[in-house]
Amino acid sequence: MTNLPLKIALIGCGRIAGHHCQSIGQVDGVELAAVCDLDVAKAKAYGDQFSVPHFTDYHDMFQAVPEIDIAAVITPSGMHFEHGADVIERYKKHLIMEKPTFMRPEQLHTAYGAADNHGLHIFPVFQNRNNKAVRRVRKALAAGELGDIRIVSVRVRWCRPQRYYDMAP
Repeated sequence: MTNLPLKIALIGCGRIAGHHCQSIGQVDGVELAAVCDLDVAKAKAYGDQFSVPHFTDYHDMFQAVPEIDIAAVITPSGMHFEHGADVIERYKKHLIMEKPTFMRPEQLHTAYGAADNHGLHIFPVFQNRNNKAVRRVRKALAAGELGDIRIVSVRVRWCRPQRYYDMAP
């Protein structure tokens, strides 16, 4: 991955796709190359908004835009492994994976093994790593404020109201 800009394609144009498109636009050295969604209206809307080609089948997308370097897999969670593993094996592309990256540990091991075999990387999305609460815990740990940690149990209450889910039926 040395040729800049790196070209990123989205597989999935649900609610989170807009955040990915905006983030890609804010990072030097990367650009959005294509978008794909089974729903042609969603794919077309993002394609038109960001002036990139749109597709309803990612196989067609990779054939039409072979210079894609990275695929952002932002499909429904249960499809992440199927899509991610296929993109690695068939198209030899790096992945940005929305969470949960995979649903079962063996899927994670298989996907990362395949990526390693092809010299590829999987970049999981963990946007909460820099939240104020997480930064505070990290600082306390680094300063030794919490003592010698032997076991941790965490209950995270970052619940989403129903209106969040209603935005992308």
